[in-house]
Amino acid sequence: MLHSPWVSSIVDHHFLSTPIGAKSIIVDLGAHLGEFSTEISRRFGCRCYGAEPHPVSHSLIRQSELVSVVNCAIAPADAPVRLHLSAYSESHSLRPLPRSGVGSIEVDGLTFQRFMKTCGIDQIDLMKVDMEGSEVELLETLPNDTLDRIDQMTVAFHDFKPEFDLTARVRAALNRLTGLGWLPTCFRAETTQMCCWSIKRNFT
Repeated sequence: MLHSPWVSSIVDHHFLSTPIGAKSIIVDLGAHLGEFSTEISRRFGCRCYGAEPHPVSHSLIRQSELVSVVNCAIAPADAPVRLHLSAYSESHSLRPLPRSGVGSIEVDGLTFQRFMKTCGIDQIDLMKVDMEGSEVELLETLPNDTLDRIDQMTVAFHDFKPEFDLTARVRAALNRLTGLGWLPTCFRAETTQMCCWSIKRNFT
């Protein structure tokens, strides 16, 4: 179990802050308006790379020497994908949205491996994942050697949404990470039923 003061929280994402510093590389998948990247770079002076698929949200992100966000969705293939639009700007998803959907648009899709190459990333100190249901596919398909390049993750799982039917797959993804030596801790988000997991690689 992780305890304060070593745990920091930014927009409901908790992470172990002691390893984070000016030389750290942070990845923000599902950057929305860049709130997480902007704040963590301000606090720690670290370099942040993000992905945000919605073109309007992406255009509103303040990019800087420390914050670079690609306008793309992290997807199973390097090809265009359908982004289903929600009435809530933070909830656009690659999954259909039967309750809150208001249409869809085509956006660029990149695999996570291609995203890393595009950004010139080799090692990741902390990866924040908030992809409105697509976090499960990402964790299911990331090869072990790619996971070995990530020290810590903070993941918002969307199994609380019944239309996504993700409960069993989230459990399986967490069991896989645990079997590979990761230490998961659940933090309940303050504003939704969502459970944000801080997942730290065990180096001992």
